[in-house]
Amino acid sequence: MSVKNGVGRAIEWLALTASTSALVLACPLAGRSQSADPLGESRQAIAPALSGTVSQARAIDSSPSARDLTGNDPQGLSVSLPLRPRFPDLVGEHRPPQQGDRGGAIAQIDESQIATEEEPGPQVSFLVLPQYSSRKGIYGKLDLDISQIGDNHHSIELDLEGGERTLGGKLTYTDPWTEGNPFDPGFRVQIFNTREPEDVFREGDPEAELIHDHDPFVDRLGGKIEVFRPIAENGLTLSAGVGYQRVAIRNAAATDKVFSRDEFGNRLTLNDEGIDNILTVSLAASQDRVDDRWWPTQGYRFRLGTEQSVPIGEEEILFNRISASYSQFVPLGSHTLAFNLQGGTFIGDVPPYDAFSLGGTNSVRGYGGGEVGSGRSFVQGTAEYRFPIVEDLNVPLVSRLGGTVFVDYATDLGSGDTVVGEPAEVRNKPGNGFGFGVGVRALTRFGPVRLEFALNDDGDAKAHFTMSDRF
Repeated sequence: MSVKNGVGRAIEWLALTASTSALVLACPLAGRSQSADPLGESRQAIAPALSGTVSQARAIDSSPSARDLTGNDPQGLSVSLPLRPRFPDLVGEHRPPQQGDRGGAIAQIDESQIATEEEPGPQVSFLVLPQYSSRKGIYGKLDLDISQIGDNHHSIELDLEGGERTLGGKLTYTDPWTEGNPFDPGFRVQIFNTREPEDVFREGDPEAELIHDHDPFVDRLGGKIEVFRPIAENGLTLSAGVGYQRVAIRNAAATDKVFSRDEFGNRLTLNDEGIDNILTVSLAASQDRVDDRWWPTQGYRFRLGTEQSVPIGEEEILFNRISASYSQFVPLGSHTLAFNLQGGTFIGDVPPYDAFSLGGTNSVRGYGGGEVGSGRSFVQGTAEYRFPIVEDLNVPLVSRLGGTVFVDYATDLGSGDTVVGEPAEVRNKPGNGFGFGVGVRALTRFGPVRLEFALNDDGDAKAHFTMSDRF
């Protein structure tokens, strides 16, 4: 048995884990054929040439199997038609470090060199996946995406989940480019309702729960409208939006009971009735200049956003939230040094359920989610050394395997006691934390998958598994 095939067999379980009990159904509409892409229209992006110019470009299938899982063409730039960047994340969702920047970019392209081919018809992808987390328990997740609708590739996405400790869904409609020109604006509309425990109200000693030892469930009901527009060939994209959400604290996913304070009398909402109304307007700028969206080895990503609340209701919540994230990838031959720095702060009111939560898979590994703290402000940094193990795997659903050595650090800058209700202080969370460890990374048909083992500065160990990249 070759080393390559031996390693491939050894990690075949990773592919099965990434697709455990997953049902993917792709069916082209209107009698037109197109390969399935379970991640939908968001895959269709233009990867930038780091030199800023393109000597060669070609139109290719936009599915991961055709492009993302094999890497970019070393002789030029692989391009999906239509020539349009992937839209940025909804403004108002930039709550580092809980989410990373996944924006797309536009390279400088000579359109005369791009081969044209017939536009595919609407594409439907359907994914059912059982999952487990310490926060949500055992639950099921259903994703239905209808993408590539019409000439401008509109998309409709329905995400539902329900189970032991979670219940909710999101419905999103996107027009990625309203006029058909890569520099024209696009828009996205989303409505949502989610009910689940959140890390701010978990972990720590002592535990601070609701009466009868129930965890606080955060019920978010609302919607968002966003307009975004690329403004330069280097991929810089600006976005603006408005959002509303009604936030209630409950003692279970399926109940009408609301709570404004925990069992010790600490405030959970600003409204004494246990229901807050938040109206926000947002602005954001993002840029993605990496060589490969799903397996980057060089380039950078950044995002800067601000969100201003408009006082409404009896609680009249007033704040401005500013957050930023920057990632740099430095090639060392076939190896990569990866760095990420994030920071943010609130000016004004800080609702406890929206405080910056530190610790966990996407923050400081070696800690549980929210175990480090939750504050008005934060700074977080990560350094990783990434190296290839197998570049071309003959394993179903997996194309690459790599390893990583990492170190994480985060601090709330001593701001935990300035959050309404002081959720971190009453749970005796440290407010800063350090973690380091090793991990295995795989590039699958469903995107990056990570399995990591970490130690924190208290000497505790924790394993982390997730189906997303670190940043």
